[in-house]
Amino acid sequence: MDEHLQAELATWAILDERKREEKFERERVRYPRLIEQMGINLLQLDNKIVVDLGSGPISMVSMLEVKKGIAVDPLVDEYRKIYPQSPLIDWLRNTKGILTSSVDLVICSNAIDHFEKPREMIGEVIRMLRPGGYFSVFSCINNATINPNPAHFRNLTYSQFRSWVDSEFETVHERMIRYGWRKWRGKVGQISFAWLGRLTTKY
Repeated sequence: MDEHLQAELATWAILDERKREEKFERERVRYPRLIEQMGINLLQLDNKIVVDLGSGPISMVSMLEVKKGIAVDPLVDEYRKIYPQSPLIDWLRNTKGILTSSVDLVICSNAIDHFEKPREMIGEVIRMLRPGGYFSVFSCINNATINPNPAHFRNLTYSQFRSWVDSEFETVHERMIRYGWRKWRGKVGQISFAWLGRLTTKY
């Protein structure tokens, strides 16, 4: 396990049980608002296959009514030891077993800046998505600087992200938001973006 994954695991595998439960609760209560901010609530999901990429131990899919939910995270086996995984979700370490053009929605919440090669990850999203499928992303901007942690692999801006997706996706929802408990310019919450796009290629 490399240093980035070790740092990510350390943010969840907190030895103090009270502090660990506080961390999990803090993340769970953020999800309903994030679902709305990311535009996921605009989609009818009960007939859709949804992948949560970089899901962490909880997975946003656990809060959605979907036909099939898949959580993908390289730390899925380690997370299983510290948090009960929903049996209604398929938990995978990578995307290799997901069929091409088989997925209706891919979610990537608070994870894209954790990827060593995010543009390659977006290529994998495009591979998985059916024509007309959706991709929903949330990310803090310049997180590696504002909230330094080895797990935050790189700084990312919204314009940089858009330069990676605009040739393949129609933007159907976007929002600039504040997120989390870190202070930024005198107020609680880092500047972040939420985006929902529809894949317009592959038809």
